[in-house]
Amino acid sequence: YICDMELQEYIGEIVKKRREELGINKIELERRTGISRMQLLNIENGKSTSTRLLSMLFEELGLEITLKIKD
Repeated sequence: YICDMELQEYIGEIVKKRREELGINKIELERRTGISRMQLLNIENGKSTSTRLLSMLFEELGLEITLKIKD
């Protein structure tokens, strides 16, 4: 079981790692997505955000989330 806060922190870590792997700074990512640097900072720091913003961000960074029904 993973709590909401742990999930948000995990997503933030993945987003930051992927952004850095691609060599994109927050200013450039803001330009590409329209998501403000403050919102990007909040996401990378594990703060809550909308699924719409995450979807836009994941698309730009080449990320996806897969949900699976437990066995």
